[in-house]
Amino acid sequence: MSWQRYTSLHLHFSDAEGFGVESALYPWLNEGDYLSFDDLTSICETARMYHIEIIPELDSPGHLRYIIQKYAAHAAEEPGFSFTYQGQTYSATDEGGSNISNYYVYNGSRSAFSNSGIDLSNKTAVAFLNSLIDEYADFFAAQGSTHFCIGGDELFGWSGATAGGRSFSPNELWFAMEHWAAYAQDELGIENGSASDTFVTYLNELSEHLGEKGFSCRVWNDQLLRIDNQHIALDPSIDIIYWSNDYAPMEMLASFGNKIHSSNTDWCYYVIRMDRRGGDIMDRTRRYCSGQYIYENWDPRNCAGPKQKETLIPESSYAGGYFCIWSDSPDYKTADTVWDDTEYRSWANSAKLWDHDINRNMSYKEFKEHVKQIGMFPGFTGNCEADYTLPRAGEAKQVRPGWREQLKRKLQTIFD
Repeated sequence: MSWQRYTSLHLHFSDAEGFGVESALYPWLNEGDYLSFDDLTSICETARMYHIEIIPELDSPGHLRYIIQKYAAHAAEEPGFSFTYQGQTYSATDEGGSNISNYYVYNGSRSAFSNSGIDLSNKTAVAFLNSLIDEYADFFAAQGSTHFCIGGDELFGWSGATAGGRSFSPNELWFAMEHWAAYAQDELGIENGSASDTFVTYLNELSEHLGEKGFSCRVWNDQLLRIDNQHIALDPSIDIIYWSNDYAPMEMLASFGNKIHSSNTDWCYYVIRMDRRGGDIMDRTRRYCSGQYIYENWDPRNCAGPKQKETLIPESSYAGGYFCIWSDSPDYKTADTVWDDTEYRSWANSAKLWDHDINRNMSYKEFKEHVKQIGMFPGFTGNCEADYTLPRAGEAKQVRPGWREQLKRKLQTIFD
């Protein structure tokens, strides 16, 4: 990453399918393969040596099926289970203490538990998750991290639900959140408050809490401004990772003062799984995320897809960009295959992030030759899973003006 001039590793360690890091606070969450605290310490130490910041993400209040199910199972096995957060004790025997899952309410009729996310009107659920987030906030703060992603995306999962005799698609479930609207009005004191007010208040309060630990926070964009009846704005100190333009327009989000990170799925997502027709999703749905297409066409400030009208993040709002590797089906490809697949994609992404006009001065063919010359990193022998004795990084220095022309002359000398 450092060799490619990236500056941060966004570590998305929690999702619906599992929990990828050790918990000393709640060891019953540990199952299967996960990174121990020793592993995390080693990763952070190496990252610091190469001027890479680790940005932890514990995604909430959605993407939590694994944690929700583990919590319910533990509460059933240990009826006396309790935990303490900020001096207050919460117990599995409290109302809402045995199951922290969200559900849906429409016309006063309640659905079954959804397990896709926690119920923000359940104070035990919020306290439990905050206590877990604190475990990692304290660890990563000690490792030098200053940014934390709190998620906020895809709250209701990918399946619809039925409540009050009506069926809702995933995108309609905001209208089946009457208990969150009631919480906004009764507990938060917001006149005519909505479910969205409860959600944004959660993000703001969590960001404020993590800010006291030295973190600046960021969230994904898709659940922001989803319903009209919203009275609470996202705190402008929270950055937004704009990954999908199917929702609130980027211009609207930027108008509230939040910084925007570019992460459009068409340009920035390498996904490990098959598509619905049984082929590699990168060959079809994500076909534009190729090294050549990124290099020749992508402007990092553009939040639109390749076949859509260009929508540029204002200079004053632009905070950088991402290259994302999503391991939806980790056994679908080997580590070597992923490494090979992403080599030119990530190089092109990084080059454009640093200079979006680089393709005007160097062709993709020339760029690939340049990448071949400098390699993936010093000492790399072709095995991405081997143990390497890495050279120590020196101090970061400002590149002299005219570096591109000098580089082209040097490359031409090599090729001649």
